[in-house]
Amino acid sequence: MPQVCWQVSPDGSYWIDVNVGAHDCAVMVDLGLVDSKNELGFVLEPASYDQLKNVGRLDHFRSRLSRDASGNHSTVKVP
Repeated sequence: MPQVCWQVSPDGSYWIDVNVGAHDCAVMVDLGLVDSKNELGFVLEPASYDQLKNVGRLDHFRSRLSRDASGNHSTVKVP
C-alpha cells in the first residue's frame, strides 16, 4: 500500500489538495472525524462547498450524526 504524508499546519490541522466534483480544492482532514464505519471525513472551505453545491457537483444529501476530534456531536448533511 502506498504511503503519503503531509505537513501539519501551525494550528494542528492537515490540509491536502483534492479533486471534488471536477473542482480542485484544499480540504482539511479531521483525523478525529471517523464514524462507526471507519469512514474519514474532511472539511471544505465554505466558498468551495457553496460553489460545488451551486453547480450541482454535490448531490444526494443525507443527514448523519458526526463527532469531531474534540468529542462534540453534531448533525451534518453529507453527499
